Amino acid sequence: MKGLINYIIGDNLKATALDAFNWAVGILPDLVGYSALATGIFVMLSSLSGHGIMKPLGVFAGVFVVSVSVLGAA
Repeated sequence: MKGLINYIIGDNLKATALDAFNWAVGILPDLVGYSALATGIFVMLSSLSGHGIMKPLGVFAGVFVVSVSVLGAA
């Protein structure tokens, strides 16, 4: 009986861990892309606020993002 319980629990844990790993590997490119976008947004916002070293580039990037957002929403 104890072996049967260990077998059932072990199989369920193994299947759950395998499903979680497959999910994490599948979503990893999305997470990397979102984190890259967030990093770019933080750099642009810091440049727009005057705390960055490339203020003209930050202003250009901010205007570009706003225009793409407006055109994409239309």
